[in-house]
Amino acid sequence: MAHETIECTLLLGVDYLDFGEYAVAEQAGGRSACAISVGMDARTRSSAFKGDHEVPNEDAVLVIDEGSRTLLAVADAHYGHEASHVLLERLADIDRVPHNVLELVDALRTIASVRKNASDAANGGEEADENASAPRSASPGSPSETTLLVAVVDREAQRCFGVCYGDSTLVVAGDPRHPPIPRHSRPQIYVTPEDPVTLHPARAVEFDLAVPQGALVVVFTDGVDECCYRDPARSIQAPDLEGIAREHATVEDFVASLTEAALCGVRGNPGGEDNIAVAATCV
Repeated sequence: MAHETIECTLLLGVDYLDFGEYAVAEQAGGRSACAISVGMDARTRSSAFKGDHEVPNEDAVLVIDEGSRTLLAVADAHYGHEASHVLLERLADIDRVPHNVLELVDALRTIASVRKNASDAANGGEEADENASAPRSASPGSPSETTLLVAVVDREAQRCFGVCYGDSTLVVAGDPRHPPIPRHSRPQIYVTPEDPVTLHPARAVEFDLAVPQGALVVVFTDGVDECCYRDPARSIQAPDLEGIAREHATVEDFVASLTEAALCGVRGNPGGEDNIAVAATCV
């Protein structure tokens, strides 16, 4: 059976380095959108964890739409942008949106094996396959590691499934049964394409939840819920997110407004103290 047309948007932090600004993009007739920002100020505590001060934005965000399914992914790297950028570049090359968590895990294994094959070829090992060329952002030997959250929304089944490594977050806005709070645990686990073992599914937190028609599935890095760095209580919380969702009729406007709130801060508190990556889709 022929696959349906795929629409894909990938935003990499290395391309968005202007403090106080953000980029937003929408696709699939406006049902999905994403945004990215380096943050508001270079002089914050988060800068101590940057691997290269020439590339202070180490986040990345990906949205893929295919038929009734949408894949959302965010990655928040530390000690260099390479891990988040390489992993989402690889994920952007998949030829179909996974139908279940097993297919998603297989896709992540493919990402890891492709990266390993590319390294083997570079080191004189067996020849890499034709798709294994290193991404422009790759830097073998980099100490970079990253969170990784990948969610797939299946509108026909009205479900959302996925995996999470680290402290990036998925919430659902507009679900009358649940407030927009994290729907999965967020252990301090990080991954890197330099070590495929880090992507082993046993290390991931899996989730599978029902999502009602009309709700927004939202994923983001901790530049949102810790926009006041390392201080969630002074950052965007569920009531703030609910209010933003109620105020905006389109997914693009919601994503833009959420990013602006993370940049500027909420309830009079500082914001924009870390990189920001957001993606959302309407069920």
